[in-house]
Amino acid sequence: MNRARTARAVEWTAFAAVACLLTATTAWAQWGPDVRLTYDTAASWSTWNNAWGVAASGDTVHVAWTDGRDLGNDSLQVYYKRSLDGGMTWGPDQRLSGRCGRGKEAVIAVSGPRVYVAWAETRSDDEVYFRRSTDAGTTWGPEACLTSEAWECGAVSMAASESLVHVVWWGHGDGWDACYYRRSTNSGTSWDTVVTLPDFKAFTFDPSVAVDRQFVHVAWPLVTTDRGIYYRRSTDRGSTWSVPRRIVADSGSAEGGSIAASDSLVHFVWRDDYGHPGVHFKLYYARSTDAGATWQHETALVDDTSHARNPSIAASGPRVHVVWWSDRTGKRCLYYKRSTDRGLTWSPDTCLTDSTGNVQEPSVAVSGAAVHVVWNDQRDGNREIYYKDNPSGNAGVAEDDRPGAVGRPVPLIATVARGELYLPEAQSTEGTRTCLFDIFGRTVARLHPGCNDVSGLSPGIYFIRRGPATVGKVVVQK
Repeated sequence: MNRARTARAVEWTAFAAVACLLTATTAWAQWGPDVRLTYDTAASWSTWNNAWGVAASGDTVHVAWTDGRDLGNDSLQVYYKRSLDGGMTWGPDQRLSGRCGRGKEAVIAVSGPRVYVAWAETRSDDEVYFRRSTDAGTTWGPEACLTSEAWECGAVSMAASESLVHVVWWGHGDGWDACYYRRSTNSGTSWDTVVTLPDFKAFTFDPSVAVDRQFVHVAWPLVTTDRGIYYRRSTDRGSTWSVPRRIVADSGSAEGGSIAASDSLVHFVWRDDYGHPGVHFKLYYARSTDAGATWQHETALVDDTSHARNPSIAASGPRVHVVWWSDRTGKRCLYYKRSTDRGLTWSPDTCLTDSTGNVQEPSVAVSGAAVHVVWNDQRDGNREIYYKDNPSGNAGVAEDDRPGAVGRPVPLIATVARGELYLPEAQSTEGTRTCLFDIFGRTVARLHPGCNDVSGLSPGIYFIRRGPATVGKVVVQK
């Protein structure tokens, strides 16, 4: 029996051409099982798709939602829970809202160990509330109210980077609806003044916000004169803003947009019937390659007869991920697709659920190599929050982008394997998945301590990963 042994590092480019190409079914087989996160008799609701109910940093995954377990479905409260091991196990539910109002659409964002949750809540009036944790969700600071007007409001969306937190929402006042923005430059300790995003009176709703370095991007639908998708950006971390402009002209019912940004690329996905009532809605996609300075023409991303809904988008370097729900098979299922070339081309649709329950309102987030998805689901006879992940779904072909390159990776030993790959006990932790995947980020094996048979793999470069943040190179030889 031959054991894999430590060997000299082998150049990435020498072996990239010989990596195995798997079938489409095998390519997406690395998605984990559906994991139920809530267990109570009240309905649990994930957020609307202009924002995110899941966020991740390193191994830690954070989820926020609303449900009525304490005060009934007419008085929804905001809850939070986390996983410290990449979604393998989960801690207890924590209630974050403290009063007897009706919470709506809890949203979450993360920047390192700082976790932020915001929501709209009806108490005496509708207001936007906020809480933060500076220790990755272990403890939480006091509640803060970000609005001061007695207006109806909702559709909160939030993004965070370093010590800046950016929050947008929809509000009604002065006889018209508008989208608003507010930021904190000190991790939520204090807040700047509110900015009205449209500079004209119009009925707008569902703003979505994304941040990448000094750029802050906000997009929202407008449903009155000059319908379409409108966009505004800041190039100085939210201090000043460009004039609003229409990036998608549309005479139909644009709704439910989600925006993401990474490396000067901005991606926007939304649902639209383009002015044809009674005709099925499609999901459309538009992108900017110059940090929002210009936008390319929109394309149909999902075109079927299923009334696709609630798209959520996340981006990391050249990789873009979209989830949504559709009833194309006669029941509501969760679907996913991704692009690995900055939105130029897209994978086929992948169905992520096969339950009899109605799914709604999915959110997607990425961290390192992993893709995380949450949604609400009625399969158990009651609406509950569910989670699933793809531990290598965000891996790419560039070595700098491999899992573990985000943050501070702990390298494993570069190894040559001939027939068998030996995994020492020191490189395997109980309860943590150890995977072998190819240069395209596709899982080809799940490993266990001791000898693992890799004789069926094609010769080439592979990576071994323990959890989302530990990686090493493996060279498979015959």
